[in-house]
Amino acid sequence: MGTTFRWLNQFGKALEHCQIAAQLEPKNADYHGALGDTQLWLGLFRDAEASLMKARMLAETDARSLALYARLLLWRSECDQSEAMCSRSLSVDSSNECLAFYVRACLRYASKDFRAAREDFSAVVRIDPDREMGLLALWAIHNVIGGDEAGITEEFRDKTRQLVARSPRLLPKSALHAVEGEHDLALELLAQAIKAAPGTSAEAKVLPQFHFLREHPLFIELTDRAFD
Repeated sequence: MGTTFRWLNQFGKALEHCQIAAQLEPKNADYHGALGDTQLWLGLFRDAEASLMKARMLAETDARSLALYARLLLWRSECDQSEAMCSRSLSVDSSNECLAFYVRACLRYASKDFRAAREDFSAVVRIDPDREMGLLALWAIHNVIGGDEAGITEEFRDKTRQLVARSPRLLPKSALHAVEGEHDLALELLAQAIKAAPGTSAEAKVLPQFHFLREHPLFIELTDRAFD
């Protein structure tokens, strides 16, 4: 239920449901992971760390819990630790855990290793072909470095547009406008996404989808936020 509310941009309701689930089943690692994930999107970094640490204690070798913690570390700019956590997650499960690939791709993008980032984003899409942020990331990397080998055809773009159109999530809609070069609309929707989930500002900082907005004063203002 919490995931559904997050998908609908109702993060307050998502938090409430995740808290209830974790209280009812205190030894369920998935519930503590979902709670930590929701807290992270709300910018409650200390609470998120506690919840994600609880999830890891309950399931030390769970790939999802490790990947969620890697994202927390990434958002706190603890890049070396985040990459190590991604490696641990992928050593457990490299066939299904696309979040670890996604976080590692963002780390590689941030270090300007664009081709390595593209490899990891490609892995995300292999695991989940309809993951719109993965598709948008590949499109964005193509915009940055070009290259026909990326396979960014008009069919690829149309599929991505259709997936984003069907989703109520604000961040993919903002990212789509960004990769299409519609920067004013991208920033307007990004502001809405951050209002609904303040942690989005930390995510946007490390996404290639916003590559050509990095120096825009409003983008800097929206993403220059401190969290607890």
